[in-house]
Amino acid sequence: MSGRNVLIQAVPQNGVLGFQKILSPNLINEFRFGYNGARTRINGVAPTVNGLDLSAVIINVSGSVANTGISGQGTSSGISIPGGLVRANSATNGRGQPYTPYSLGFIDTLNWTKGNHNFKFGGEVRLVRLYTDRLGGTTYTFSNLNAFLANTPRRCSTWATSARPAPLMAAPPANVSPSRSTTSSTGRTSLSCGRT
Repeated sequence: MSGRNVLIQAVPQNGVLGFQKILSPNLINEFRFGYNGARTRINGVAPTVNGLDLSAVIINVSGSVANTGISGQGTSSGISIPGGLVRANSATNGRGQPYTPYSLGFIDTLNWTKGNHNFKFGGEVRLVRLYTDRLGGTTYTFSNLNAFLANTPRRCSTWATSARPAPLMAAPPANVSPSRSTTSSTGRTSLSCGRT
């Protein structure tokens, strides 16, 4: 057993800000801005053993170890891979992959009352974005157990932390606190905002 764990955190974040204006007794304009997101963090966690922190490395020993002393055992055992790196994609490993998919909604409607009829006109623009990053790490690969014991790695691969959003993506959103709502009204204008 390697002692490695994968810690996954997903925190939904939602917020809305609304502005309503009475333009005339039969004409009302309403504008809303909304945010919906899910702050998600995936991190590899490895134990610190004798002061050695393996959270940013992985030690990969190829090959197998024979099961000596077990009668009738015709196969060999695999080797547990110590380290805190997790699979990021088909090409890399890393300490973690923080990402936040989110959308920004802009909604504007105009309500018009004419006699016994109510007409509503408006539109919505929704921007869908993804903040993502890759937290790098180092993979040491050894050909077999003897190479590992002799400290002769076959390969050493390092992936750096990107520390910036992916191309065509926006900056990470601010944290949103627990549910709260406020409304203020002056004359024919009201402003309301809320967070959930």
